[in-house]
Amino acid sequence: MTNDEIADIETRLLLEGIREVYGYDFTEYNRTSLKRRIHNWLMAYGFSTFSAAQGELLRNRELFVSFLSGITVNFSEMFRDPGFFSEMRKVVVPSLRELSSVKIWHAGSSSGEEAYSMAILLGEEGMRGRFRIYATDINEEALAGAAKGIYPIEEIRILLKIIRPQRVKTLFQITIPPVTATQF
Repeated sequence: MTNDEIADIETRLLLEGIREVYGYDFTEYNRTSLKRRIHNWLMAYGFSTFSAAQGELLRNRELFVSFLSGITVNFSEMFRDPGFFSEMRKVVVPSLRELSSVKIWHAGSSSGEEAYSMAILLGEEGMRGRFRIYATDINEEALAGAAKGIYPIEEIRILLKIIRPQRVKTLFQITIPPVTATQF
């Protein structure tokens, strides 16, 4: 049996253990990408193999939290997919306006920029006060950052290319260097 085949078995067993102990199911994740991220985390924490880490990860929740942070992708940005938001504005929002209230769930919210982007879009479309956005993420640290709504000034510079500067001033409290979302 090759080292790669053994690593595949170790990965499968580690993921089964994580699902059983913590309830996180990574079985549908891209296996190559997941193995690479796990391997990087293992090296950063001094484990030589997946098996060497398994017992520690399954018994030590704090270590598992660092593992989770190490293998998840924490990337988001304001209006990250302009095509999506354009279609949302043109196709979906007209139907949403007819409803008395709207609930939207943003799964995999990371640091929250896309959820805030949706709030901005709905507010601009006259729906302020009629929507609730639920932002969730597997990574609790990223989600805690999203709840604070504090972003680097570079994020707001990107936003200024998309929405009017006056609107940015009403949505954010700008304090150099971080920026805090205030009107959601």
